[in-house]
Amino acid sequence: MWTEEQRERYRVERKRYPSDLTDAEWVQIEHLFVSYESYSHTLRELVNACLYLSAEGCRWQALPKDFPPSGTVRWWWDRFHREGAWQRLEALPPTAPGWSAPPAKPAAAPPRRAPG
Repeated sequence: MWTEEQRERYRVERKRYPSDLTDAEWVQIEHLFVSYESYSHTLRELVNACLYLSAEGCRWQALPKDFPPSGTVRWWWDRFHREGAWQRLEALPPTAPGWSAPPAKPAAAPPRRAPG
């Protein structure tokens, strides 16, 4: 029989997509992103969008509309990868309490379209 703690841990009604972070997962990884400051969107939303792209491998333009704009997500995706935050996220042990790590090798970022 499920305990209340287990029910809370595995509750999915707060998640829009399977790749979205639960509250417990965000607590486990939030320290990786404390040096970043976003003025228009929460870092959790930006990380959720990047996790969605990693899991689904979709084009930037196909990012669901309830995430920040694709250009904003792309800028943060590049920054997280360039500065090593994403690599540190992937290096976390998947056995950390409340954390289910993203795939070890996420899908490559979709290429940018050439102008014109």
